[in-house]
Amino acid sequence: MDFFDRVKDLVKQKTTFTLRAFVESMGLNYETYYSGKRRVTLPRADEAQKIAAALGTTVEYLVTGKEPETSRKYHDALEKIRDITNKSL
Repeated sequence: MDFFDRVKDLVKQKTTFTLRAFVESMGLNYETYYSGKRRVTLPRADEAQKIAAALGTTVEYLVTGKEPETSRKYHDALEKIRDITNKSL
């Protein structure tokens, strides 16, 4: 799975837009965006950041498929808090 596949999956999961409508709502040209997939090149950093922010994720996730370390630590801490809270109820 690559950047473009992850974007496509997140657009399906988190929006009611088609991929084309989502990309165009970001102010990006869909043909230019999609040509990156064919040429195996990533969008410019500012475009990737705009897409990531709109999808509630990070550029790191879109590029690598991995959550940033700080995000993992946050989710682990949140899980521990939930466990403690549930045990005390």
